[in-house]
Amino acid sequence: MDERDELVDQHERLKNFLEELKEFPRHPFSFLWRSQTLQGIIARRDMLGFRLKRDVPLVERLRRGILSSQFPRGSWKGSVGWTAYELWRLSHLGVQASHPKIVRAIEFVEAYQTSDGNFYERPTIPTVYQSLDGGEFTPGTFSLGFTAYVLLGLRKWRYEDEAYRRAVRWLVEKYLADGVCCIPCAVYMLVALADEETMEATIVRNEITLWLESLQRDDGIWNCDVSITFLVLYGLGSIQGELAMRQVKNSIPLLLSLQFEDGGWGRMGRAEKTLSVAMSLRRHRLIGEFLQRSKFYAERPRPINLLSELATSLDRFIMAV
Repeated sequence: MDERDELVDQHERLKNFLEELKEFPRHPFSFLWRSQTLQGIIARRDMLGFRLKRDVPLVERLRRGILSSQFPRGSWKGSVGWTAYELWRLSHLGVQASHPKIVRAIEFVEAYQTSDGNFYERPTIPTVYQSLDGGEFTPGTFSLGFTAYVLLGLRKWRYEDEAYRRAVRWLVEKYLADGVCCIPCAVYMLVALADEETMEATIVRNEITLWLESLQRDDGIWNCDVSITFLVLYGLGSIQGELAMRQVKNSIPLLLSLQFEDGGWGRMGRAEKTLSVAMSLRRHRLIGEFLQRSKFYAERPRPINLLSELATSLDRFIMAV
């Protein structure tokens, strides 16, 4: 397909998508279509495949803002975890691996890797980080969750390097020896191992997914905690398979009841939570089922008790209508 044909194809897909948004106001991508956030860019460009002119200045603004806040020695906030998080954000903003600030950031992070492979936070830094669902992630300094979290930031830049490979082996071996401690750490393990093809990594993914399934109730809530819904969906949206698909499908009635009129989810960190939902539905080809069921939820009363339980913290949401 040449460049002209590609533009025609994108125009046709865009036309069909906009018609779908008009037909289904509760489309899981309707909120992200308008969101002026990194998550909006990921949804429009990476998931839907639309490279829009209106996103160009937004990408530049986000990229410039992140890079300008880097400390001289390569970190953000003097923290290994926060530096990994900003590297993850920059991996979606078109920064080259050879950029001096990327090089310094990676050197900073890898200075806090043990010979066994795990990463650890500097002892003077609080271990509270931005979670993928817009809330807080508070892992132990030497935990499975922390190393998995750091790998999110290194994946684009160091996936084939020995330091990265060593960390993956440590995650797998540590899990097989001790298991996992909590849902957030389990989710970050899923995301970190999503593309790993070894037998051991596959076993870990399947065991974690089965464990999550055992925690999901008939109403779609995991572990009696509705606020964990969006983080779990991010993890399930990172992997393939029947086990993950069943859980996402079982959560659709819950998601429809929690969705706001603007198409988004959550009280705070709304772009992050909505991306988690959209990603999981798209990964497991459940968008169509979600849209069909949405027709029956427009007039239903909202579950006020569940909405009041949604966590609020570390909000980064900015939206332009």
